[in-house]
Amino acid sequence: MSQNNLQTNFRVAQKAFKAKNMLSIESNIQASKKSFEMNHYSFLENIIYFKLANGIGDNGRFTYDTKNQIVMQLNSNDLRSLMYACKELYQNKVSNFKLFTQPGLSNNTQTAKKILSLAYQDVYFLNIDFGNVKSSFIFDKYLFLSFIDSLKIICDETEKILYNYQRKNDYKMKTVNT
Repeated sequence: MSQNNLQTNFRVAQKAFKAKNMLSIESNIQASKKSFEMNHYSFLENIIYFKLANGIGDNGRFTYDTKNQIVMQLNSNDLRSLMYACKELYQNKVSNFKLFTQPGLSNNTQTAKKILSLAYQDVYFLNIDFGNVKSSFIFDKYLFLSFIDSLKIICDETEKILYNYQRKNDYKMKTVNT
């Protein structure tokens, strides 16, 4: 736990999809305290990092530029909305879904908002635009279905663990105040 902000992250799940680029999802429960003396957390929330790193090709093999990856901070509601938009895209081959986040989570110094969008043109695209930086992850039909399943699993598990942390934390708060 950092002394400066009294916050800690507990990892819930992590999943990576690798192709020419790497798309990774990292789910955490972020717990905050008002002081180090407290034996419970004053605030619990879910934080999900959605990361897209460009691939660097070398003889048909890829490594990934994680130092310059685009990172979007979401929560489980955002991720679940993305899941439903992906289902819509799969069924209808079109979706007008866009998700906007603030720019503060990237090694890049640009000040533009990040925009996540979906598209279909014989394959499925997940696009992230960040100012002049545009990156995509391309799915075939079966990988896209797997991605949708993974989004649901990560959302369900994150919400379940957050709920359990909140119940345990509420119990600690009640025992301190009695």
